[in-house]
Amino acid sequence: MAAIALAALLSACAGDLAEDASLNGEVSLAASNPPAPGEEGTAGSEAMGEASQLYFIEFRARAYGPFGHTYMVYGPLDGDGNPVARNYIGLAPKGGAAGYAAGSSPAFVPATLEPSERDFNMTPLASYRHILEPGQYADLLAFVANARKEDHWWNLYLNNCNSFAGEMARAAGMKSPLVPTVIPLVFVGELRELNKNT
Repeated sequence: MAAIALAALLSACAGDLAEDASLNGEVSLAASNPPAPGEEGTAGSEAMGEASQLYFIEFRARAYGPFGHTYMVYGPLDGDGNPVARNYIGLAPKGGAAGYAAGSSPAFVPATLEPSERDFNMTPLASYRHILEPGQYADLLAFVANARKEDHWWNLYLNNCNSFAGEMARAAGMKSPLVPTVIPLVFVGELRELNKNT
């Protein structure tokens, strides 16, 4: 019963936020430097560069189902602060809509960290980019490498895309929201607020 009530509350919030997606200007709407043609999913750039190299992680919220989806893009930056390459990752249920529906109950369903085509092609509703020092990026890469070796499970209420995004943030030395059971648009805004002075 509580799960049904929570789902109804989140659905209502989704409608409200669709009308005021700017979150009072705290989250940049659309992508910060969306992928350039031919750059989608560029990999092989996860390796560390020079000691003076800067890196980024970007948390994005996009439309999916009744609530949306949070995923991350990360990689090195050039001297002008533009991404040299983009690596995509995010926790999502396997099985598409059927997996999403099954994981919206008390059950946990198998999940993947692989990006979907929507991550490359859909304009994000909101994004927050955080600049990383080499040490932070090294910690992030170590987390990703370990995460890719593990099996993952998804549940809308207990282990969702925001839960994994929070783990990514903490791995990179960032603060993350305590409660991941909010719609992605709100989660990205909370991440930005928590880390705006770091």
